[in-house]
Amino acid sequence: MKEDVMVHRPMRKLFYDLSDAGRRLDLSLVDIGAFVVERKMRVCTPAAGLLVEFGLWENEGSVDQYAVAEEVREVSGLVDLRPQDALAIIQSGSAAIEFLDAASGSYRRIIRTEGDPPGFAVRRENLGVRHEVLQKLADEFGVDLAEPTALPRLGALRTHDWDACMLEVSRLFYFEGVPESKAALIRHVQAWFASQGPKVPDESTLQKKLKDTWAMFAPEARKRRA
Repeated sequence: MKEDVMVHRPMRKLFYDLSDAGRRLDLSLVDIGAFVVERKMRVCTPAAGLLVEFGLWENEGSVDQYAVAEEVREVSGLVDLRPQDALAIIQSGSAAIEFLDAASGSYRRIIRTEGDPPGFAVRRENLGVRHEVLQKLADEFGVDLAEPTALPRLGALRTHDWDACMLEVSRLFYFEGVPESKAALIRHVQAWFASQGPKVPDESTLQKKLKDTWAMFAPEARKRRA
């Protein structure tokens, strides 16, 4: 008698976090940010019991623009973010947003009751992509999301988000200037990792990761010391 064999099929997910979406499409965090601002990838986040004001913009784009509220509803589920808000969260790690994405000429404003902190706090790890959005991109890239081989082996998972780390280094150099020494840069990066979670890379790992970057920008540090 032939035994029945259960075939494992990957579950179709409703939502893929950015790390998962990036692995499936072979995109870095910087790549995803570019897709978001070009409106080629719509990013969302889960929400529950979010009070949202739906309305229209009158004289949109002019100095006389003003909002006309139509209704207030409680929203739960996956909510889409405006590209500028999604990019800010991708780059900085978190942000408090005041609006959700909406069609041109309309708006969705998040209402916070008295005593609540301003804005709706969203962290990078809570950002993701809906299945239909990822599927459309996968079709363009020629990637089969249903294939088990599309998922990485456990040993391939990265302990640290180096793409996000290099975004932080770029932000530091651009807005605050090059640190006075490589040791100061390493201390800054370790503090940044500590703010993101419990796992902080050791100094020897950071020495290797930041070696080429520091070699490029070290002359600027020497100029500042002179």
